[in-house]
Amino acid sequence: MLAKQYRLREKKDFRYVYQRGKCYAYPLFVLYQRANQKNSCRIGFSISKKVGGAVVRNRLKRMFREAARQQINQFVVGYDYIFIIRKQAIGANYAIICNQMSKAISRDMG
Repeated sequence: MLAKQYRLREKKDFRYVYQRGKCYAYPLFVLYQRANQKNSCRIGFSISKKVGGAVVRNRLKRMFREAARQQINQFVVGYDYIFIIRKQAIGANYAIICNQMSKAISRDMG
């Protein structure tokens, strides 16, 4: 589980990142990031009801959360990140998700 200090949870925080953040598109997800003036990074996940049933959506969110937890040291301190999970992620395995997330984080450092 992702530690509480690394979670982006409130609607106003999500809105702030969506409105003022940078957006990067990848095959499995869309990544938004924005500076937050805090001593840690915060990560949020979003997935549309169009992606699948609740079981499918929750499984994808768990996989993405675990991938973020495993790579938490690669995230830039002082930034908020939002991963919008796409429909293409349904067939992806955990290794592919981790690989793509790692590339996204390392390419978009700050």
